[in-house]
Amino acid sequence: GADDQLCQRMAFALSKIFATSTTENADTQSTETNIVVYDNFVNGCFSTYKDITKRVSFNEEMSTQLTYQNNKAVHTYWHRSNSLAWPDENYARENLQLHNIGLIKLNEDGTPIPDIF
Repeated sequence: GADDQLCQRMAFALSKIFATSTTENADTQSTETNIVVYDNFVNGCFSTYKDITKRVSFNEEMSTQLTYQNNKAVHTYWHRSNSLAWPDENYARENLQLHNIGLIKLNEDGTPIPDIF
């Protein structure tokens, strides 16, 4: 029906916004990983952007791609090994830069707001 066609189109559009790469995956065919990633978009096609971001964030492929898989919290690592480890902040930066607000604040019409400082 029309709802399914719209859902498939939304899923395709979301797959272009939340682009994932299968180069980090050990699966040489990468089919199952790609299906799981795309299923997140199909299952959440009428969800909020926040929900889609959460689905993508908890996906194994994205955790590998954005290097937050096995990331160490400073506090936990200190108590377990008595040494400092700085967390990888790549995910937070990439999430803001690629999937959400970007690095430049914009006006309603899309023009950049100049930094006054």
